[in-house]
Amino acid sequence: MATLLYHLHPYLRVYNPVTGDYAQFTGGKLDIEPSDPNYAVVMTEASANPSISILEMVKGGLSCPE
Repeated sequence: MATLLYHLHPYLRVYNPVTGDYAQFTGGKLDIEPSDPNYAVVMTEASANPSISILEMVKGGLSCPE
């Protein structure tokens, strides 16, 4: 699971054109699983936007790539 933090627009919605669904931040936070159909679109947006922090859950705790 990945946790994304984005406080500039705490209710940002990321559109997935393939499924027609949205993944939405709530209060600046979005938890998303790799099995979620919106995962690739959300991670692409997060990687392109330097204001979005990506935290990933790993066995035994939380890991930050920075």
